[in-house]
Amino acid sequence: MAKKRNLERISPGVYKDAEGRRVNAKGRPINRGQPKVRPSDPKSSPDPEDYASESVRELLGPDAPGASTIANELLPEGSAGRVETGFRVGPDGQPLRDAEGNPIRVGETAEDLARAKEFAATAGQRTGEMADVLARHKAGLEGYTSQESQAFREAAQRGIDTQYKTGLSQLARAQARSGVRGASAAAQSANLNRSRVEEQQRLEQDLFVKNADEKQRRLGAYGTALSGQEGAEYNRTKEAGQMYSDTLAKQRADELARERYNVEGAAAENAGRADLFFRGIDTGLQRDIADRNYRLARQALRQAR
Repeated sequence: MAKKRNLERISPGVYKDAEGRRVNAKGRPINRGQPKVRPSDPKSSPDPEDYASESVRELLGPDAPGASTIANELLPEGSAGRVETGFRVGPDGQPLRDAEGNPIRVGETAEDLARAKEFAATAGQRTGEMADVLARHKAGLEGYTSQESQAFREAAQRGIDTQYKTGLSQLARAQARSGVRGASAAAQSANLNRSRVEEQQRLEQDLFVKNADEKQRRLGAYGTALSGQEGAEYNRTKEAGQMYSDTLAKQRADELARERYNVEGAAAENAGRADLFFRGIDTGLQRDIADRNYRLARQALRQAR
C-alpha cells in the first residue's frame, strides 16, 4: 500500500509522501496541518510542546496522540478524588503563606485554630475584679488608716474617761466618809489623775503595736492572695498553651493526611493514564501488524496467480 501511494517509510507507522509531508500508512497527514518540525532540532519548533509532541510521534508512532487523548478522557485530572487541604492556594496550586512563612488556612479549621491561639494569648491575663482585690490588699499594707486609728483612740479614751470619772466619784465618797480634806485629799486626786495620764500613754503604745501587728497580718494576706493568683494565671496559661499546641498538631496531622491523599490520588491517575496510554499504543501496533500481514497475504495471493 505504501508503494502504491508513493510513500517513503521513515519510521514505524510514519511515512513521507511525494510532497514531503509526514503521513500515516493511509496517506493521511500526521501533524494535522501543524508546521513541520524537525525533532533533531528543538529550536526549529515555535513551541516546546509541539516539539515534544513530534518527539513522541517519532518514538511511539502516529497513535501516540490518540492514545494520550483516550487516557486523558478516561482518567481526567481529579478523577481519583480530591479533598480540600484547608489552605488558601495561589494560581500555581501551592498554598499561600503569610509574612511568617506559615500557610494561610481557611474555613472552620482556621477559625478553630485562631480561637485556640487567642485563648492561649489571653488565658493568663488578670481579670479586672481580681486586679481590684489585689490593689485593695496592697493599699492596706500601711496598716490602719488615720480614721481607723482615731476611732480606736476615741473608743479607748472614752473608756479611760469613764474609769477616771468613776474613780473620782468613789474617791470623793471615801474622803467624805473618812473626813479627808486639804492637802491629803488633793494628793489622792493627783494620784488618780496621774493614773489617767499613764493610761492615755499606754493607749498610744497599744495603738502602735496593734497597727504593727495589723501591717504584718495584711502583708501575709496580700502575699498569699498574690501568690495564689499568679499560680492560677500560670496554670491557665500553661493549659491554654498546651491546648493550642494539641489543636495545631492535630490540624497539621489532618492537613498532612489530606495532602497525602491528594498526592496518592494524582499518582494513581498518572499510573492509570500511563497504562491506558501504552495499551492504546499496543492496540495501534497490533492493528498495524494486522494490516501489514493482510497486505502481505494479498500480495502473495496476487503473485501466486
